[in-house]
Amino acid sequence: MGILEETSDNLGEASEYLEHAIAIRTAAGDPHTTLLANSYLCYSRVYSARGEWQKAFQLVGQAEALFSRTVGDGAPFMAQ
Repeated sequence: MGILEETSDNLGEASEYLEHAIAIRTAAGDPHTTLLANSYLCYSRVYSARGEWQKAFQLVGQAEALFSRTVGDGAPFMAQ
């Protein structure tokens, strides 16, 4: 829902959905780390749309770190 709201330019609603998704996936623990990383990538899009580049890059970095920890440093990584 967060990305749907982001693409509709409803950035406040997108933030709420994505923050909720991050909270759920953080509580779920390690088996869902790639889902959490994807949520961080999606949330970075909201910050990019707002022009808040530093926060967007920070979230991409968090996603990259989670992906690297989960699938290894040699695995391909693609940011949105």
